[in-house]
Amino acid sequence: MSIGVNGEYVLFYERSESPRPAKTEPRLKQDHTELIEGLQALGLTNITTAKVNEAVEICYPKGTAGFDENDILRTVFKHLKRAEAV
Repeated sequence: MSIGVNGEYVLFYERSESPRPAKTEPRLKQDHTELIEGLQALGLTNITTAKVNEAVEICYPKGTAGFDENDILRTVFKHLKRAEAV
């Protein structure tokens, strides 16, 4: 305990160890079979599992948990169409 400039007592607390960020679990390979089928139904014929996995990683870097399947399909479709145009 010390006395501050204004004459009042000042308490200094020892820092406790800050909580460490949780270790990120290695993401399991997701099965994108339904997503691939949906993309093929939308007209993407030259689609591969590798392309879909890459597109999902780019569009959803934190994973697709909590997102609607239709939103995922739309987002990945747009990404792949833009990649084809380049």
